[in-house]
Amino acid sequence: KDNNGEDVTNFEFGGLAGRASSAEGSNQLFIDNNFVVSNVEGLQVALDYAKEGTHTIMFTNDMVGNVTIEQIEGRNFIINGNDKKYDGTISIDGNSRSNGAETVLIMNINFETSSDVDMNFIEQNSTDGEVRYAHNVTIENCTFKGGENVVAAKFRQCYNISFIKSKVLAGHSLAQLYGCTGVAVEDVEVNAVRGISFGTSINNIIKGSTFNVDTYGVRADGTVKTTLKIDNTSIKGMKPVIVRNLSGNYGVEFTGSNTLETNEPYQVVLTNGDDEEPYSAPSG
Repeated sequence: KDNNGEDVTNFEFGGLAGRASSAEGSNQLFIDNNFVVSNVEGLQVALDYAKEGTHTIMFTNDMVGNVTIEQIEGRNFIINGNDKKYDGTISIDGNSRSNGAETVLIMNINFETSSDVDMNFIEQNSTDGEVRYAHNVTIENCTFKGGENVVAAKFRQCYNISFIKSKVLAGHSLAQLYGCTGVAVEDVEVNAVRGISFGTSINNIIKGSTFNVDTYGVRADGTVKTTLKIDNTSIKGMKPVIVRNLSGNYGVEFTGSNTLETNEPYQVVLTNGDDEEPYSAPSG
């Protein structure tokens, strides 16, 4: 209700504008499906109080600050940055939902920071069992620019993570992944110190992408049973592809037309040791 006690549906408050409704006799504000935000405070309000359904959030201004998305059953988000800049971290709380169907789409955001301290633009980087299992997250048509310690995305124990039509203009890497399932990289450009580290993640694919990096392009830990698929991709770096700690049944499958370019002796390294020479040949 407004100051005159009249019912209202369109509103603007704390950087948040949209449509709202509330239950009879309740002071809980529920946000309906489409609204815009002008600052991170308004963005966090929208994320916290959105009810079930698919909610589209549009930026009207550049953003500075951190927010958290909590994944709750039946609640989906489309966060459209409208080509605005975002200097901060979007954390995704998977709410320990190991089989959740809800989705998060982060699109059209230009992530940029002048900071060179350790930072992730998008993350679920906690080992806390209450927030793990971020899931069904798509990052599309975004750019990332930061110092050499700034990672575009870091995920632990997550599933169904997709990077689509996005660019890393400068920074540490596209992604650092630990124990994830189902990571897809498609039509992505990476110009950074490093490319992508899958860690012990399984069921991963890189397709139609370009990596131009200083050190490794694609790195994985070979302690798990899986096949990393690389399709129609160009990788230029010191170590285009390296699988380290190879003790499991780990495979790398190349399909289509791939280009691996390096000044070092090897384009693909499979080693029982770490990712530094001298390499240790796998056996068995």
